[in-house]
Amino acid sequence: MDKRKMIREIRKRWDSPEKLLDYMLDFEKQVDLDREIIAKNILLEDIKNYSIAVAYTLNYKYGFGKKRLPGVMEEIMKTFDCFTSGHLNVEDCKSELDRAGVVIK
Repeated sequence: MDKRKMIREIRKRWDSPEKLLDYMLDFEKQVDLDREIIAKNILLEDIKNYSIAVAYTLNYKYGFGKKRLPGVMEEIMKTFDCFTSGHLNVEDCKSELDRAGVVIK
């Protein structure tokens, strides 16, 4: 479609600046929502992968098995939930870990 045809189509569909502005604002809101959904999905995938790495390491290197590993992983997931709900601050936890000698960069 050439430029003139596109302009005609735009004028037919949005015969006033208000209609075009409303469409643009709705479009922007949808793009923002889509970005939030994508970011949340990426975060959930990262949490899952990190949890697998932690569980594997605890099992393979430290011998956590059927008795201890499920409980530890449940507590780790509760901590993730506290971070995402805002009940626990990541920086506060990091500071506490630093004092305990666990430095995470």
